[in-house]
Amino acid sequence: MADVVIRWLQPLLRRLRLDGPLRRNRPAVRHAPTLRLLLTGHVPHALDVPGRLDQGQVLLVGSKADRPDWLALQCPCDTGHQLLLNLSPSRRPLWVVTSDMGTTLHLRPSVDSLSPAGRCHFWVRDGAVSWVQPPASPD
Repeated sequence: MADVVIRWLQPLLRRLRLDGPLRRNRPAVRHAPTLRLLLTGHVPHALDVPGRLDQGQVLLVGSKADRPDWLALQCPCDTGHQLLLNLSPSRRPLWVVTSDMGTTLHLRPSVDSLSPAGRCHFWVRDGAVSWVQPPASPD
């Protein structure tokens, strides 16, 4: 039964580029080299997050400001897609954020996002975005 399900899913995963080798080989996108992220506010629901955040603006999302469920930010790459990162321990993957409103932001683990334009992989430490260098291609 599992073999049938796997055979059925493989073409779909290839089309979505979610299977292993295709995912790792997505091109890295251009990025802003000196961007800083700043926690600027809180909204009660994900639907309340604006369609476009200012570059570097980060919002906590959730009904309880002291225990938010999500972190919303504009990806620091040049493609302009928005990220919504899970902060709830009951779901995976899970990110941990430490910050006070209006001060520097620390986020762990790194953010590794696939956008239609390519792969965005970065760390946030002391509010600064540090890009993970893509692996060198074996020539």
